Amino acid sequence: MVKNRIKQNKIVSGDELKIRNLIILLVSVIVICVGVYFLTEHVLNKETESNQTDKKVEINYDIASIGTMFNRIEDEYYVILYSSKDSGSELDSVLDSYRSSDNYIKTYYVDLNLKINKSALKGKLVEKPNNSNEISVKEATLFKIESGKVTKCYSGVDNIIDVLK
Repeated sequence: MVKNRIKQNKIVSGDELKIRNLIILLVSVIVICVGVYFLTEHVLNKETESNQTDKKVEINYDIASIGTMFNRIEDEYYVILYSSKDSGSELDSVLDSYRSSDNYIKTYYVDLNLKINKSALKGKLVEKPNNSNEISVKEATLFKIESGKVTKCYSGVDNIIDVLK
């Protein structure tokens, strides 16, 4: 005996079809929203973990740039233009002892290796520049500035050491 199977096609009305599509759409939207939530939560947690490193920011008020060396608040101060590549020299030890001396005049440091200050390395020395555009040095140089004007200029490490001793 052969069993005849008759497939029954279920007739779905238009309202049932709309409800089924609406449910599928709602489930899809909920799944997408939950996925976006967990994705952004994961990214934000990763970002805050990377920002929570123990970095201590220290501001050094003794460092200046070429553009700011004439507008310091003191009436009298020194500005030393030097190359940080030459650090560790005798000049560093003399500067350390000068800072602790009784005749200390506020000293600002301009690192000529920084891109913003490289414009001052022109190979010739201008001893009395009137503004930052006129500054030109060829080696470590110490300027004494009084009331916003250069009053003295000492070029070369040996001359700077003699002044600060």
